[in-house]
Amino acid sequence: MVYGAARAIKTGESVSGDNYSFSQIMPGQVIMSLSDGMGSGEIAEEESRQVIELTETSGSRFFCAGCLKTGQYGSSADRQCPASGNP
Repeated sequence: MVYGAARAIKTGESVSGDNYSFSQIMPGQVIMSLSDGMGSGEIAEEESRQVIELTETSGSRFFCAGCLKTGQYGSSADRQCPASGNP
């Protein structure tokens, strides 16, 4: 899969308040996350980075092709997907 991303820093700020993440959780399955709307500047960057980090650390536990297809979602305590049986 080919993807691209771009960020722009608001005039007068040193960092962008927006963040993104792209990760392949298994062949044929990816999680793309965008955190926008926190504002601009360092505080917004920290908040949006925390959202992305949460997605990266727990995202594959909540979403998989089987879950999306059947509408069955596991909890963070589950060791495998209830729809597909994937870890």
